[in-house]
Amino acid sequence: MSKKPSPWIIILCLLCGITISLLLAFVAVQIARTPSPNGTVDPMRLNQSEFRQLGLIPTSPHHYILRIVAKEWFFDFGQTRDAPAIITIPQHSTVTLITTSMDVLHSLKITGQPSITIIPGKIQQQIIVFDTPQIYTIQCGAYCGPKHNQMQLTLVITPAQE
Repeated sequence: MSKKPSPWIIILCLLCGITISLLLAFVAVQIARTPSPNGTVDPMRLNQSEFRQLGLIPTSPHHYILRIVAKEWFFDFGQTRDAPAIITIPQHSTVTLITTSMDVLHSLKITGQPSITIIPGKIQQQIIVFDTPQIYTIQCGAYCGPKHNQMQLTLVITPAQE
């Protein structure tokens, strides 16, 4: 004669199954939202790569490259660690944002744009057009350690000159 499982065991199994399914769905969505990398780079040799030149680099009028390295609670775009992290870009500019991480997984979120997952050794590239004068506060969206909440920068889009 077989014994019927307790209703609590059935409920527990159902909850575990639902939890695992939700976790797998979350991971699948994150993978789908993360654009494939545009190459790789050795995080310990960034100064021997395109990341030796960080910051906002004009390529033509209203076109820029912005290279940023995310590392230990700091978005490095060529400023000193103690300086205010402010980048100023004129309105109607197209920016090719190129990022990588030196240490752990980070994320960069600009309002109105998809999050950019920044993976150590992977080069992420995204083209963004800034048409509206605005001030953006950009923070790391992936928990990266005890000073994660201090990892931010300010992006200022200035009105176009008439």
